Amino acid sequence: MAHILTISGSPTSPSRTGAVLGYCAEMIHRQWHAASVAQITVRDLDAVELMQGRYDGGSVMAAAALVGEAEGIILGTPVYRASFSGVLKAFLDVLPQGAFGGKVVLPVAVGGSPAHTLMIDYALRPVCAALSAYHVLPGVYLIENQFEHADGRLINFAAPEAENRMNGAIETFIHAVRRLSI
Repeated sequence: MAHILTISGSPTSPSRTGAVLGYCAEMIHRQWHAASVAQITVRDLDAVELMQGRYDGGSVMAAAALVGEAEGIILGTPVYRASFSGVLKAFLDVLPQGAFGGKVVLPVAVGGSPAHTLMIDYALRPVCAALSAYHVLPGVYLIENQFEHADGRLINFAAPEAENRMNGAIETFIHAVRRLSI
């Protein structure tokens, strides 16, 4: 059984990022029954451990163990100041240097406008590479008005193009993780 992990870097609850990651998990369950999907919501980890860089703290160690078990990671973040969230940065900073080694990573970002579309390439991809990701897929940038959400769930895509990009990225992710698992 393949282990997939979603990591939400949103500081709010419920969040648009969490809704999109939930959608990703549902699609993976539908398309690949032999995969288990776990999740890390970074805002739920011990804030003191994160802010003090305590990689040996209980919540950080448990989250790092989930990262270690995963063959594929979907890394989700809202966009703040043309980059990913500080909460996510704090978590990624406490992971071991090679934490993404041997893993397929799909970056997903949610922003308020198309102005920061390139933040995946200029901010997230380099961090994934620094964590030794085996393969970082082209990411998906969604604008918040391209989908409807409520209570932390994605209800509907308002833009068919966005739904097609998201579904295509999930299919590519599944194929890449399957190839890695062979």
